[in-house]
Amino acid sequence: MNYLTLEKFKQNAENNKNVPHWKNYIGRWCYHRRALEILKSLNITDPKTILEIGAMGVPLAEDSITMDYGLAWNYNNQTHTITHDCRKFPYPCKDKEYKVVSLLRAFQHFYPVQERAFNELKRIAENIIIVTPSVYKEVKGVKPDTFAEWNDNTNPTICEQIMNDTTYIYFWSADDLS
Repeated sequence: MNYLTLEKFKQNAENNKNVPHWKNYIGRWCYHRRALEILKSLNITDPKTILEIGAMGVPLAEDSITMDYGLAWNYNNQTHTITHDCRKFPYPCKDKEYKVVSLLRAFQHFYPVQERAFNELKRIAENIIIVTPSVYKEVKGVKPDTFAEWNDNTNPTICEQIMNDTTYIYFWSADDLS
């Protein structure tokens, strides 16, 4: 399976240099790199068993399934596989359809239905990777304790501060999802 590399990530940023999202690509690479480490540790062989939500044309795994809400996320002909607004339920996915779902700096945009979205992620995936700030525009962030509350007071397998003092990467293995 082919994974995202720093070179590919940098090339995407250069191809989209007029898009504000990619101006600080080196800052964003730190959480992509950590998410890649976690993803690789799962030893997944079929990229079609990976769902990446909000990848903005830069998935962690080549040929994975990508989902976005379709508003303006076609950068240099890099589109997503599934068009869906993740604030709407249910998601167009079967129960446990994916071995892993990842959301890198997308989950905060699901406010005010983040708890319901988290439960939907648990329904469709065996494992979950989320990078999100604990504080975002005052109300949209998710603190580490909140995720545990939403998961029957079970902490994620991994919870690490990353990128800055308010952004965390979370990983829930199948054993830690209630």
